[in-house]
Amino acid sequence: MTHRIHRLTLAGALALCAGILSSPQAAVAQEDAPSVRRNNVEVALLGGASLGFEKYRFMGGGNVGWAATKHIFPYVEASYLPGLIREREQNIGDGIILQQRFEAPAFDFNGGLHLRAPVAESPVVPYAVIGVGGIRYGSTNEVQLVDNSGNVLDTGTLNIDSQSVLAVNGGAGLRYYVNEKVGLRFEFKAYKPVSGDIIKQDPFYRFTGAIFVQIN
Repeated sequence: MTHRIHRLTLAGALALCAGILSSPQAAVAQEDAPSVRRNNVEVALLGGASLGFEKYRFMGGGNVGWAATKHIFPYVEASYLPGLIREREQNIGDGIILQQRFEAPAFDFNGGLHLRAPVAESPVVPYAVIGVGGIRYGSTNEVQLVDNSGNVLDTGTLNIDSQSVLAVNGGAGLRYYVNEKVGLRFEFKAYKPVSGDIIKQDPFYRFTGAIFVQIN
């Protein structure tokens, strides 16, 4: 008798759960679950660090994107990368060495695609990113002449006009949807300048975290 009551109680509880899950309120809750849809417009604020030449530097910026499909997400982006530092030496003859120290803050403007790989019913969405754009930088460089013993012979500064270079970039990231409107993004990108005189051969790297808002 007791076992029969337990079975009836269990059956009743299961029927109640089924009724709740099939109710209009449950349908609304499922609709409110984070999802990756087409036609969403997204605005993001980002911050992080860049590794360019010798040292890490903090950076910040923002981007705007539109979901052409669930998988293809075009975007445009702007960011500021302060103080990319580079040092180099050149032997100019007669035992004299020219030492230069560049500190070149840069503005990055680029556009590209996030190639998203949504996982069913998961708020975590991995993606790849590819892009191309311009980097504008200028620098006042410290220069000095030293002899082979390290004695400083002369010092000065060398001003370089602002210059824009073309750069391609690529990387990967993760999205985490807190809810249908707000989420977090973590991303790694590598940049490769393909024009210009000073940083032509020097790739640099950027690590960012972002908070994004889906407008519709």
